[in-house]
Amino acid sequence: MNSQPQMTNESKPYQVSFVNRIMDAVRRLPVPYWLTYLILFIVHSLIHLIISWLDGWLSPFSIDPLLFTFPLWLWGTLAIMTYLDGIALEALSEFSPLLELDESGMQRLKFEFTTLARLVREATQADLTT
Repeated sequence: MNSQPQMTNESKPYQVSFVNRIMDAVRRLPVPYWLTYLILFIVHSLIHLIISWLDGWLSPFSIDPLLFTFPLWLWGTLAIMTYLDGIALEALSEFSPLLELDESGMQRLKFEFTTLARLVREATQADLTT
């Protein structure tokens, strides 16, 4: 799978969000990203279960499917976003000859396709100034 576009701080149109920092850290690991998110989902779910058992909300060793909702929303969403970033980079690579952009323009387009802005206000201001 393609790697994230590398840009210097001066050439970035906006600052990278915390979500993208997490996804980039997961991509740099030596294991597939989906396995990392699966392990994080299982650990997060186990923590929820153990706290529920200790708190008395659930009887010991019983499972409530509702407890898996928040870990699924958190880690599942990040896994889907990581997958879609890869698809976006592949599509851009396939269509790059038709775009007639130089290397810096292509890097900026890849950055904008795969990176969330830290704040919506910053992204809006970056779009207005270009």
